[in-house]
Amino acid sequence: TLWLLFVFRTLHGAAAANISTAQACVADLTTPENRAKGMGMIGAAFGIGFTVGPWIGGELSIYGYAFPIWVAAALSALNFVLALWLLPETRKPDSKARPRPIHPAAFVRVAKHPVVGLCVVLTFVTTFSFALMESTFTLFAEHVRYLDAPEVGRMFAVAGLVMVIIQGGLIGRLVKRYGEATLIPAGIGILALGLGALPYAPPPIAMTIVFCVIAIGQGVSSPSLHALISKGTGPEEQGFVLGTNQSMSAMARVLGPAAGGLLYSGFSPAAPLLTSS
Repeated sequence: TLWLLFVFRTLHGAAAANISTAQACVADLTTPENRAKGMGMIGAAFGIGFTVGPWIGGELSIYGYAFPIWVAAALSALNFVLALWLLPETRKPDSKARPRPIHPAAFVRVAKHPVVGLCVVLTFVTTFSFALMESTFTLFAEHVRYLDAPEVGRMFAVAGLVMVIIQGGLIGRLVKRYGEATLIPAGIGILALGLGALPYAPPPIAMTIVFCVIAIGQGVSSPSLHALISKGTGPEEQGFVLGTNQSMSAMARVLGPAAGGLLYSGFSPAAPLLTSS
């Protein structure tokens, strides 16, 4: 029933706080010069999931749309056991942590930071753009390009493989050569070009190539943004600031699909993709 789907999404959203916690762990374990590489490894992990997940989900959909969800639940349970067993405490024993209530003033305080604030705004905008695309592309693929779930999953898989290569192997070298402040606008510019070309690219080859361009843009900009935020934040504020940044990403993922649905139904199937660009 529909209300159970909303309950599931509510629990899913609450559990997504593990992303900012993982980023804070990486910040604890890396030096400033290796921060982008560490954040890139998280991005590479996402890229692997982005590669394998849609592909397996599409292939398993032949057994019914519920079957991939049960497989995902089993993988999440395995993930819980591995985290409980393998993940050590990364915070130093002498570090000071103070409880912070959830308050809008916290977002304002982070947003006013001279470097971190702009990066948080950029994170919100890029995540909102990506959410516009993600939430409507499957509808576009089905209604306009007449693609089925396995075909869409395979295209996402190729794009995810490109993201793994960028974030798992190349981002560290790129940051050392050009720096985060140069890579962020370059990555966002590439992302905008890919999103703008997506509704005009015929499947499968041209559309897959465009997805790879999108993956390059996301793969370059995302870890660079997270690294610059982490480097501009004191050790005792890492979890707070990265958590605030992740909260803004979550807000973008709230607003993006809602706006995407309105644009898709109110204007045209291509409207959410062009707006995201």
